[in-house]
Amino acid sequence: MGQTVGSICLCLCGDDSYSGARIPVTIVPIEGKPFDIVVQPTESVITLKARIKGLTVRPGTPPQIPGCDTADIDEFFLETEKWYLKEGVGITMSYAGVKPGDAIFMRKSNMIGGKGRKNPRLEGPAEKPDSEASKELPASEASK
Repeated sequence: MGQTVGSICLCLCGDDSYSGARIPVTIVPIEGKPFDIVVQPTESVITLKARIKGLTVRPGTPPQIPGCDTADIDEFFLETEKWYLKEGVGITMSYAGVKPGDAIFMRKSNMIGGKGRKNPRLEGPAEKPDSEASKELPASEASK
């Protein structure tokens, strides 16, 4: 079925970035040991942040994400080796070019001026005018 969906995406979207497969990645937390999880190609940044919170906040301990002051997912952001991943602009793991074995880094948020970022921000498809979004390739294709 994955090949069929990939073929349909190639015809309709102009790329074959959706493989239908789960992507094993390593999450590098602000504090503590890195851990492995599996993400979906269609998983959004905010969904992944919520899953990370669920994996790092332990029952019976103060509700706090390691390296953050609280358990609020706004206290951290995510980056790949190449991009800062902003939530709410349509970025999925596939769009960000996440591949098996990649690392996704948790970084402590500083609401003033975006300090703490190590990489440039990936512009999401929701930030582009419709005519531009259809012309430009997602990051997964642009890096080929």
